[in-house]
Amino acid sequence: QIKESDSRGGWECSNIGICLWISSGSSWDSPTVGNDGSVICSELNRQGYMSDEHMIASGEYSSRNLDKETMLGYHYWAEPLVDLMSINKKLTNKMIPIGSSWGKHMAYEMGTKDQDDDIGRLINEIAIPLNRGIGVYLIENDAEDLRMSKTDAMKFYYKYIADMPEDEEELKEYIKENLPKMF
Repeated sequence: QIKESDSRGGWECSNIGICLWISSGSSWDSPTVGNDGSVICSELNRQGYMSDEHMIASGEYSSRNLDKETMLGYHYWAEPLVDLMSINKKLTNKMIPIGSSWGKHMAYEMGTKDQDDDIGRLINEIAIPLNRGIGVYLIENDAEDLRMSKTDAMKFYYKYIADMPEDEEELKEYIKENLPKMF
């Protein structure tokens, strides 16, 4: 159901009433969006919001330090979120400070940056154990191929990401308080 549209795109709504601005030429259910297996850093890099250095550092850190369970848990929710980021600028804009901070912290961890990033470190400390827990659950329940639905990813966005503060100090507190609730 389209609520409003023009040459740039239009509002498209899911069957439960969650609406999203879709850029012209894309679709809520488009099989070509995000099917390359990319996750948040890759998508931010593709859109020009994350440097190659930070994206590579994130990939190296993940391959060296994160186990299968952690990566599986991360991909469970991140892949559908990236699908939505590829068609919704507002969602991408909310993810830029989180992804950038993560990338800076990963570059620091991998020794390519001298200064750490407090928000990136905080995300690392909280999110990795939570993602691992999701991954363990998926493996124990023979659901390794399961991914969050795009509708649930939009609910996730509206519940936890849409109202994230832009101020760095407020964002740190928001992450401490809300990141554990996300999972």
